[in-house]
Amino acid sequence: MSKNLYWIWLSLKWRAGKNGVAELLSHFGSPEQVYEADASELKFFRGQSGQNTEALLDKNLESAYNIEKYCEKNKIDILRYGEERYPVSLMNLKNPPVVLYAKGNLNVLDKKVCIGVVGTRKLTEYGRQSAYKIGYELASAGAVVVSGLALGIDAVAACGALDAHGKTVAVLGSGVDYIYPPSHKKLAQQIVKNGLLLSEYPPLEAPTRGSFPLRNRIISGLSQGTLVVEANERSGALITAEKAILQGRDVYALPGNVNNPTSCGTNSLIKDGATPITCAADILENYRYIYRETVDMGALLKVGKRSELKFGALSARGVDEGDQNFEAKGERKVSGLLHSHKKLDGETVNKLVGNTEYPEYGESPVLQKSNESENNETKGDDGSAEALKSLDKKYIEVFESIPIGTPVSLADVCSLGYDSRTVMSVLTTLELKGLVTLLPGGLYIRK
Repeated sequence: MSKNLYWIWLSLKWRAGKNGVAELLSHFGSPEQVYEADASELKFFRGQSGQNTEALLDKNLESAYNIEKYCEKNKIDILRYGEERYPVSLMNLKNPPVVLYAKGNLNVLDKKVCIGVVGTRKLTEYGRQSAYKIGYELASAGAVVVSGLALGIDAVAACGALDAHGKTVAVLGSGVDYIYPPSHKKLAQQIVKNGLLLSEYPPLEAPTRGSFPLRNRIISGLSQGTLVVEANERSGALITAEKAILQGRDVYALPGNVNNPTSCGTNSLIKDGATPITCAADILENYRYIYRETVDMGALLKVGKRSELKFGALSARGVDEGDQNFEAKGERKVSGLLHSHKKLDGETVNKLVGNTEYPEYGESPVLQKSNESENNETKGDDGSAEALKSLDKKYIEVFESIPIGTPVSLADVCSLGYDSRTVMSVLTTLELKGLVTLLPGGLYIRK
């Protein structure tokens, strides 16, 4: 069997965003040895690390096999944790992706300074012009623009980088062959030609409510610095900024009109210590000597008016010219639900957007290994259902938004749409009921 098969299997069982993959691989040596481990060996590791290993008892490789064959057929690279092609900057994350699926030019990140450019979906004309201009300038000077392919600032900054004939990387909250939002399929295709699409989710994986906050740690992790162009007080872009701070990366913010809600987040970041910037030079000045072989500050002097956003530049790349609240037909319902308080799983999203399944690739090797029936690890019931019965909807939504085994911050939970005061009250109640635990650093973990 190929090495990729066991890596894919492990990534499916060790879910996205879960801590401890480095410790797991260090203990067992390789994904293949993790696969071969029996219940007693996994229980011993669980006792040492505190990580739940129950999912690793499922030895079925069928899904991993079909994903591997799909990647081979569709020229999707699989970057395994710790290998040479895997981004070094992600290695020091507490919860790095087990694998990354990549589509495009893998050399984009080589010896380049990467700058994450993120912001609100509901941008103003000021934000649109600024995101395009800074994306254009960064790429002109040799930097790689990293974003999330989202509506608004992310997409506009990527367009600026492409128009400058530079490089850009989009980190997705879905698989690299399941483009979300669907209206950005054209932009994604152009990024593949000139840059790279990355995702920790299998190629045809649909997005979920929780996948977007999780992918933000990869955007900030790939980037030496992260720029927030426009963001309100509850924008997901602030989660990316928070991840960047926790990862020891630089955070930049574009100052905005104090009377504009979309500038509240960026202005607050500046008050809290983020570096204010007005152009790409303000950012690249910090990296020009470290990346002197690839950062060309002189190129910025030649940009001139070419970095100004002209009408038609965005639509040429499949991005809406004006109001970024616009959503393509067939996408509006999905986007609205994903960003509402409703919980969506992959199956629900598939029904709304169109189901995608991996083809079965004929006869496969022996892919089934029976679970250890004699293991002493019982699934158990965390008792959460009974404890939640007496609570209303917001308590259930907040509880279910916290992934099992993954600490989250107050800002992560606020992305549901509740204000911080409400979230604090809800978390306190959940803590008193024994459903969540407050960890050092203000992080919460679900019991």
